[in-house]
Amino acid sequence: MGNAIWLFLATPVWYLSALATLLVPGDRIFGLVALVGLLGLVLGTVLGIKRRQAKLLWFLLSPLLSQVYVAFAGLLRGALASDPATLAFWIFMALQLAMLSFLLFRCRDARLPGAALSLFGISYALFAAFFAAMSFTDTWL
Repeated sequence: MGNAIWLFLATPVWYLSALATLLVPGDRIFGLVALVGLLGLVLGTVLGIKRRQAKLLWFLLSPLLSQVYVAFAGLLRGALASDPATLAFWIFMALQLAMLSFLLFRCRDARLPGAALSLFGISYALFAAFFAAMSFTDTWL
């Protein structure tokens, strides 16, 4: 149970701290993914508030499900081998993409803020799935 709580609380911190990798020479892909996601969050939130689109709140499901997935992976820390963990990663990412695509389709009158929030959702889901895969195999980078 402690691993689940720890991962649940650490994932948002790690997501935000990935921005620090932009300042260090070398591999900056995690920082770029987080930066694009946070820019999408800011843009989608500002446009959603400006247009008073309450239906955009449905996009909160994506980070919420990401957090639940990470907590589940924390409960099963070290329980999976590499191949099942990789399969779980891709299934989770496919489900996130399908859900965000459906939500974007439903937001006909708010496509731009919906697309921006989708960008944040998939960015955060990518981080969460990566951390969950490490937890499932108990192999940390």
